[in-house]
Amino acid sequence: MTLAEFDSFLSNRPEHEHWELIGGAAEMMTNPLLNHGLIVGNIFAPLKTHLSGGDCRAFAGGLRVQRSNDAGESFAAIPDIVVQCGPRPNRAYTLNAVAVVEVLSRSTMHRDRGAKFDFYRSLPTLHHIVFAYQSQMRVEHYRRTNRGWVLSESTRSTDRLTLDAIGFDIDLGTVYDDVSTLRSVAVVDDADDEAPPIP
Repeated sequence: MTLAEFDSFLSNRPEHEHWELIGGAAEMMTNPLLNHGLIVGNIFAPLKTHLSGGDCRAFAGGLRVQRSNDAGESFAAIPDIVVQCGPRPNRAYTLNAVAVVEVLSRSTMHRDRGAKFDFYRSLPTLHHIVFAYQSQMRVEHYRRTNRGWVLSESTRSTDRLTLDAIGFDIDLGTVYDDVSTLRSVAVVDDADDEAPPIP
């Protein structure tokens, strides 16, 4: 499915449904759990405040990320949070994503850390890719450097997530504030949201 076909497909879907285009396949987005919403809000609120008055803006749960507006494109991904910098035409997508955050869930993890992750890494404007786990205090941060993408992992409340491209940082205690049922990162449960290896 191309981007043009995807937009035509969306025009015939109910407004309450949310879809993204991943590698030419239309994927329906699931309803988030409580912890998911808390983590998104805990990151988005201070991020939005930090960016206020500058050249960048943060968007939560709706703005599509595309490589271009070419009708033949096969990706239109919707991260949980996206930061866009530069011109902001009033449209449903951005071509200038600088940072994306995905809060991982059991139903979407393999897509988020698979095809979407590969797509995000291909975007020339993107500097930060963040994966936050729902059931454990664990954040993976991929940062673009002149040596390629570099991974850092954080698992303690005092650890800080730093998005240097936009001058923002936040400690994991704030990210996971009020989030219940967190388990130890030392526990491995294949039925839950443990990450598959990154190629």
